[in-house]
Amino acid sequence: MTVALACLAVAAGCTAAPAAEPAPGTPPAAVFGPPAGTGASPVPPAGLGPVVADLRPAASPAQVGAPLAGRPVPTSQWWTSALTGPWTQSMWAFPVVAQAGPRGLGLGAPTTVTATADAVTAPPAPAWWLGGPLTGVAVVGYGEFSVTLELRREGAAPVVALLAQGSPVVHLWVPAGPLRIDAGTRAQGGGRTFEEGTATDTDAVEVVAADRTWDVRTTAATRWLRTGSELTTELAAPTVLAVAPRPDGAGARWAGAFAAAAADPVTSTSAPMTVDARAGVVEQRLVWSRDGDGDGGLVALLPHQVAALPAPPDVLGRYETARGPLVVVEASEVVLRFPMRGLLVGPPPAGGPTAPSVPLAADLAADLAATRLEGGSYGHPKALGRLALLAETAAATASPDLGAALDLLEAGVDDWFTHTGPGDARWLAYDDVWRGIVGHPSEFGSNDYNDHHFHYGYLVRAAATLQRLGRPAGPARLAGIDLLVEDVMGSTGHLPPFRVWNAYQGHSAASGFAAFADGNNQESSSEAVQAWEAIAAWGWATGRPEVAGPALARYAVEAAAANTYWLGQGLVRPPGYAHTTAGIVWGGKIDFATFFDGRAEAVIGIQLLPFTFGSLYRAGPAATARADEATAAGGGLPRLWPDLFVMERALGDPSAAGAGLGEVEAGNSRTWLQVWTGTLRTLGRVRDDVHADPPMGLAFERDGTTTLAAVNGTPDPQVVVFRTADGAVVGQVAVEPFTSAAVPG
Repeated sequence: MTVALACLAVAAGCTAAPAAEPAPGTPPAAVFGPPAGTGASPVPPAGLGPVVADLRPAASPAQVGAPLAGRPVPTSQWWTSALTGPWTQSMWAFPVVAQAGPRGLGLGAPTTVTATADAVTAPPAPAWWLGGPLTGVAVVGYGEFSVTLELRREGAAPVVALLAQGSPVVHLWVPAGPLRIDAGTRAQGGGRTFEEGTATDTDAVEVVAADRTWDVRTTAATRWLRTGSELTTELAAPTVLAVAPRPDGAGARWAGAFAAAAADPVTSTSAPMTVDARAGVVEQRLVWSRDGDGDGGLVALLPHQVAALPAPPDVLGRYETARGPLVVVEASEVVLRFPMRGLLVGPPPAGGPTAPSVPLAADLAADLAATRLEGGSYGHPKALGRLALLAETAAATASPDLGAALDLLEAGVDDWFTHTGPGDARWLAYDDVWRGIVGHPSEFGSNDYNDHHFHYGYLVRAAATLQRLGRPAGPARLAGIDLLVEDVMGSTGHLPPFRVWNAYQGHSAASGFAAFADGNNQESSSEAVQAWEAIAAWGWATGRPEVAGPALARYAVEAAAANTYWLGQGLVRPPGYAHTTAGIVWGGKIDFATFFDGRAEAVIGIQLLPFTFGSLYRAGPAATARADEATAAGGGLPRLWPDLFVMERALGDPSAAGAGLGEVEAGNSRTWLQVWTGTLRTLGRVRDDVHADPPMGLAFERDGTTTLAAVNGTPDPQVVVFRTADGAVVGQVAVEPFTSAAVPG
């Protein structure tokens, strides 16, 4: 098979099936997804505190199977409810939604989505069940976007099922003995409908359930008996059962493509990513490793993936989802290319004769005086993030307040890594139930592994700022921040290989245990992007490109997903949905809502904060439209966070940006509002046709004049070369360690 977007070789470094040829029906060996962290010591460092009452998780990995016993397992995945139990919630694998329960493994694939003014939903309920009745379920393996389940039965050996996101085909390894399928409203095989009480020998069955036809194949002809709504058989030998929902628009090629995929089971998944700075892209390879030669793959692609293909796909069919259509192609590996124009980890220089004269000194002094480092695992790091931006401003303006700002920031960051006893206000602790890092006081369910990337992103960015501004980390801070990076990114040691990141969906998830029928969810796409920005900045600041690289890759991919699914750019929402933006994206639903405030300004604003110069991935005309929607909702002025919409408007029209507002959002300041709007008024709009190599800069254009701006967040001198997509050099900027520079383009 030759297709433009598919590479059929298994990715280098991917954990594949055993070299020995397995017997038919042999389940895949347990595999575990590779990590991407700092490579820090697997032993938690000194300075951590105790796990007190508010840090204890509400659930444990009670359904871990024997191959995973004693190993750290991921939270925050689309399938994590299979670890906590009882049974599972709906697991959104795209296009299949699966749920294990007493009746068996339930499968569905929505035929339609329902749109209201404020939501788009797909039904999560299974359409039919197979393999039951069950007595229990256990997770016995996982890949980067797949999970292997052991379905336990009374008086019979278990069935093993592998669910892989993006795979329309679900494979089940069924031992010899009885097998039961709930056949839905109609079933046929061998060219005829199964009649009540009649046995039929066939290796291909069609089941119709909830208006969807499902194709079923076994490795050998099987005698099926129809009894009521059930099909039953007695298998003489272990068998691989393959099932897939037939896509909308499936033509004559579908039957052969499904038969080939059914005969070549997925055994695990991987998703290596590389940053190609010269080309200005992040390349992601989604790999569905298979039992055979990989010549029988079917994969379904989400809208952000289709946009990242090097060529239009050869589509076999489509499925409907709340996020937009999934298209089906023949492949076992897909290569995606996401734009990586560059990342500014600090404010770029905006001087010159046209620079606005903005009196920052008074606002800076007032904002520093008003700084309160209070709160728990979210509020305190967020306050540190605000303070870090003030320190950046003080450094850029040679303010006499810089020393005091850095003292306060340093004390606030180090407070998390120096537990001093029962009277301590806050600390980090190691939870040995899920093998993760939790912060006291816990906020927003962080003890249940909710929002770890949101919380820790602020703290990591504050530490990176200290590193750049001449307050290098001592052993406790270095070890502590590395541990937070490992918790969020993934670990080779004491922590799970990944936590919040979902490689197939291209974005993070915020719920630790995913205990919802609609799947896992994420509210603040911008705080998720900030987490990867912060980790990249930390890796650069500590002179470790091996830490920065994976974070840069996730920054680019999550930014693309945020722009697509949360901000609605390049996406056609279903008729009836009244917005472009989504406030919460779930596995099977999008909501124009938040968990804390129903006003439109909150729904849109939570996709914007915090503003750093890493927020420039949102630059473009759509930013003006977002500000306009919030302004209209407030009747002429946003009722909440008006400063954020002034700053967002500057991303679309830098010349129209203004200041002069009163109250600002808690993580923002009047000082930073002026820095942001003043910088963009001076530099102009971001040029999306130019990228930086290494990715430490951005090109701006104002009134036909290009400025190349670079921020060197590393301890080494850098020469940043700016290129267009065809490789033509626009210019270059030499930047000393921990400084910024700009030149005309």
